Parts: sequence; structure tokens; C-alpha cells
Amino acid sequence: MIKKTLMSIMVIGITASMIAGTMPFLSDTEKSSGNSFSAGILDLEVNNQNPLDSPVITMSHVEFCYCHGCYKNIILHMTGDSNPAKVKMRIFNVTNHSGYTGCSPGFWKNHPCKWVKYSTEDTIGSVFELPSELQELSSKNLSEALNFRGGNSIVDKAKILLRQAVAALLNAAHPDINYPLSESNVINRVNGALVGLDKNVIVNLKNILHYYNNLGCSCCSSSNNLSEHIVIDLKLINTSSGEKHVILPSCEYKTLDEIEGRWVNLTTSDGISELSPRIKYILKASVHPCNICHFYWGASVTFDIEFYAEWNGPGLNDIEESDGNSITVWG
Repeated sequence: MIKKTLMSIMVIGITASMIAGTMPFLSDTEKSSGNSFSAGILDLEVNNQNPLDSPVITMSHVEFCYCHGCYKNIILHMTGDSNPAKVKMRIFNVTNHSGYTGCSPGFWKNHPCKWVKYSTEDTIGSVFELPSELQELSSKNLSEALNFRGGNSIVDKAKILLRQAVAALLNAAHPDINYPLSESNVINRVNGALVGLDKNVIVNLKNILHYYNNLGCSCCSSSNNLSEHIVIDLKLINTSSGEKHVILPSCEYKTLDEIEGRWVNLTTSDGISELSPRIKYILKASVHPCNICHFYWGASVTFDIEFYAEWNGPGLNDIEESDGNSITVWG
């Protein structure tokens, strides 16, 4: 009876101890520390930069009147610890900057209605200061000066300078013409060249004004926006396999204006489907300045470019932005 009672007490005690948790040799503890879940890494380098902090397209001497392509190679690279990615880009903030312009003596001769501030009947002497040796030209009006022809005498040399000088003056005075010189600059330079009666000085200034007066006649142009005439095409090249894919073919003639704000897929199902890590891809951006003979010395267009890489849909992405890209036209 005593044994039975003791056994009952022991069973009850063990049960109570287990419930109370005071017997660790009978417990079972499972513990997991420092758990984490990573969706992966997406790291796009553009021209070996991340973050991207410089222009990727800078063309400063694109020639007008030639429809040949200039190009820039842009290097795209997913880093070694990155997932593969689909990549697209867009051009935005397209801004046109007008260059210097100037109309020829022939233009001003044939378009007197375009004259501003000066009259065809104003005399040369009322605008320019001529030394006594050239006083015979002082009474000629500005319209007559546009018909002057040259020769070997000092008067003849002065005539060919004054022909260009009158055109320069009319260019500088016109509000729609961005001439390299102001009215006062033109007058002072011409006066300074004539007063010395040095043929070489006179001819040198004539040549400078002749160049300025043939920069392009903007007051009769329908559009001064260079972005309407800059055509761009894109090609993506895998440097490892040599695979190439044309993204924007030149035959489509997509101007900067037409693609501004539009997302362009660099990776496509029928081309290079994704950018793989550790492989460098070249994005060849070709620029074709077509039909820009009426554009002007120093005209330019600036724009920004955004590259967007994503993996697994919109779940993981990397955005790189290139600001201050530019294309400038020179003769």
C-alpha cells in the first residue's frame, strides 16, 4: 500500500514537473537565428559608372549639310553579383539651343521689307565714319552699298568691305537673327579698318564678315529646332558572343523629337532577351544630322537619358540617369 502510494506520488510529480518545465532533460527546443530572405541584386553599370554621373553622348563637331552618321558606343554591364536583367531606355528633356546666324548681302538686297531699324535710303556716311580719302562713298545709300564690286584701289577695297558691313549691320539689328556681332561691334570694327587705309586689314575684316553673313538665314526658316532633324538609331552588341540586334533601324528615321519620352526596349524577345552578368554589351547610338543645311553655326540640342534595368518584372530594378548629353552643329 505504501509502495503504491509512493509510485502515485512520483507519477504525479513527474507530470507536474513536465508541465511546469522544470525538467530540461525531457524538453525539446528548436531555434533558428538570423534568418533572412534576399530577392537578389540588380546592378547596372553604364560606361563603367554606378551611379552614372556624366553624359554618354557628346558630339561637338557634327557637320551640317552632310547626311553621314556619327556614333557613340555606350557600355552596359550587369555586375558579377547581379541577376540578369531586361533593360530599356528613354530620352527626355530635349532642349534646342539656336546657333549664330547671318544673311548674305544678296538676301538683304532682295528683301528690303525685312530690314529693321535702318532704311534703304540711309547713307553710308550716316552710319560709318569714313576718312577723307573715302569720302566719295559717304553719300551712297545702304542699298547701293549692297551692289558694290571690288577692284585693286583702296576705294575698291573699301567698297567690298562696306558691302559685307551693311549686311552685317542689318543682321545685327534683326531680332530674329543671332549674329555673332552687335551693331556697335560692326560699326566700330569697320571704322577701325577703314581709318588706317590698310588694304590687308580691310580685306581681312571683309573675309570675317563674309563668313558671318553666310552662317544661315534664320529669319526665313520655318523651324529652328535641331531636334526635328537629328535622326538616331540604336544597335545592341554582345561582346562575348558577337550577337547583334538592331533596335531602332535607320530606315525608320526616328528623330529626337519623335522618340522623346518614349521607352525603347534594348532587350527584346526577338533579339537579345536580357543582359547577363559579367558580360559587356555595347549600345551603339548613331546620329544622322539629315537635312540640316539651314541650321546654324553652333546650334545644339541637349537631352537626358534614363536607363532602366529590371529583373522578375517590376520586383527589382536599377535606374541610371545620364544628364547633359549634347549634339552641336558646326560648319
